[in-house]
Amino acid sequence: VDSKEQLEKTKQMLKSLNPDAKIISTEYSKVDLTEILNTGTFDMLKATKSSGWIKEIRKIKQDAAEGKEVHGEADEYGVNSFVYRARVPFHPAKFAKWVDSILHFANEWSKLPNKQRQEMDADPRYVHMLKEYGNIMRAKGFCWLAEHDSFIIGFAQSGRIGTVAPVMPWYTIIPTDQWGVEKDSEDYKVITSKFEEPHGDRRQELVFIGTDLKVDNIRKALDKCLLTKKELKKYKFYTDQPGSKVPK
Repeated sequence: VDSKEQLEKTKQMLKSLNPDAKIISTEYSKVDLTEILNTGTFDMLKATKSSGWIKEIRKIKQDAAEGKEVHGEADEYGVNSFVYRARVPFHPAKFAKWVDSILHFANEWSKLPNKQRQEMDADPRYVHMLKEYGNIMRAKGFCWLAEHDSFIIGFAQSGRIGTVAPVMPWYTIIPTDQWGVEKDSEDYKVITSKFEEPHGDRRQELVFIGTDLKVDNIRKALDKCLLTKKELKKYKFYTDQPGSKVPK
């Protein structure tokens, strides 16, 4: 970065992604190796439970429940975030088209021309994302895709690369004695808190972190990816078979 303002903005962005990470400022990557090697500070269990996107979901949910507006230290630098939620499945083709309009999948990234990979302004998808939705730097969460009602579909994006892939079955179709948690535990309460009739824990829950996000535009775009009322009336839930395909 070439200015103090850019440095502070970068630091706040990093804190949004991983609030507990130690940030070291350097010049030309000169750093004492004892600061980064064999520090013994990384804890995988802690990392999976305390990543920025999970904390952001919890904070936004809590603030919303208390009627508060969501503001953070990063707001000063244009870094903001929001969580998209819905209880209707995405139309797989519509969602894929939206993702494809702003991101590249990992398997296609290496095939892009060098200029497009190295110069963001030369990437039409990145340019489109900035214009329509702001600079989405990180997105992660769970998707419910029609035709795939049995599985949580994970969505993850970092920079200009995104992934969409099955993660695990929804808890609603797993017997509670196979959840791997005790019934009186906090984890059990968290899982069951996600249940709503009639579809259990099936849902859209995606957190977006970036600079100058156009939240309304992102929300409207994702709303358009959901099955319409007409499609929902004809859709056959829970089969994950050819008959479950979205009616045309």
